[in-house]
Parts: sequence; C-alpha cells; structure tokens
Amino acid sequence: LLSKHSLKEVDYLAISTEGHELVVLKSINWGAVDVQVIEVAVDAHTLVEIDAYLRSKGYTHRPLSAEGRDRVYVKAE
Repeated sequence: LLSKHSLKEVDYLAISTEGHELVVLKSINWGAVDVQVIEVAVDAHTLVEIDAYLRSKGYTHRPLSAEGRDRVYVKAE
C-alpha cells in the first residue's frame, strides 16, 4: 500500500493483522519509504521475531506505561 500510493515518508504506522504482522513488515520496501514510528501488535509467538526484525532495520523499542499487545518502535537517528 505504501508504494501503491507513492508514500515516501510516514510519521506513524500502525500494524495489527491478526498474527501476520511480520509478513506485512517484511513486505515494506525500506529503501523507498522512511517510517519514523511503528506500532505493531505482537503476541508470545511473534514478539522475538518482530523485535529482532525491526532492530535489524534500525528501530528501537520504546516501552509504554500501558503496553499490552502493541509495541512501539522508533527509528534511530
């Protein structure tokens, strides 16, 4: 969707796709779009993989006080 709509910069991206979040993240062309903040739904089965993947793309987890199934990642400067 990002490339379909020619989006080059995204301030905030939320992904909640009932267990398919990593597939969605891996479909992003990271060289074509600059995403500053990502909120992604995770569970016990996907947390480690999603965390490792986003860290490999230069994002850092930012804990929230009321963090539940969603985690927020911020692009490193």
